[in-house]
Amino acid sequence: MHTHTNRDYRMFRYNIKLSTLLQLVHLITICKKGLY
Repeated sequence: MHTHTNRDYRMFRYNIKLSTLLQLVHLITICKKGLY
């Protein structure tokens, strides 16, 4: 494994986690709007 490949992979994983978090927040916001 090359070091830059490892770093790219880490960034890739980080971006996935970030987008998943954003989607979750978005869903929660929609649910709250639906409830109230």
